[in-house]
Amino acid sequence: TTDMLLLSYNEANKPYDPEALVLEEDKLLLTDYFYFLNQQLKLCRFSEKDRKTRGGKRENIAIGYGGLECRHCAKESGSRKFFWSNVDRLANSFAEIPGHIMKCRKCPEDVKRALMELKLRHPEQMAKLPRGSQKVFFRRMWRRLHQDSLAKEEEAKADGD
Repeated sequence: TTDMLLLSYNEANKPYDPEALVLEEDKLLLTDYFYFLNQQLKLCRFSEKDRKTRGGKRENIAIGYGGLECRHCAKESGSRKFFWSNVDRLANSFAEIPGHIMKCRKCPEDVKRALMELKLRHPEQMAKLPRGSQKVFFRRMWRRLHQDSLAKEEEAKADGD
């Protein structure tokens, strides 16, 4: 069943993963679908070879900038990576991600099936979550993606005082 797959997948990913974008404490903010979907992603850093992909919209991204990457095709050339300029853009265009996961040739079929099953429960679970909880999660995720650059900004502000 889907719940068994979720349990075994969660147990397999139990040790702290510095590339993880969704943590145990985020479960209170998310539906099972959204939590499991985010487990299919990992933190990545922008590199020079990322600049030349996906329509050339990446000329202004700094090397080392945090983004999301599909866990399943991450080791492949041309793996799917996502970089947004701010947390609102991340939240507003996150819908691209399930589309990739469902089409990804490296994503296991049981993960795809689980996502489809969990998506059926998603609307009912969304209705029970506190309003704005997904937005809180996106802010948390943004901090995880950009904690290095946010810390540098804080240091620069402190030095300027």
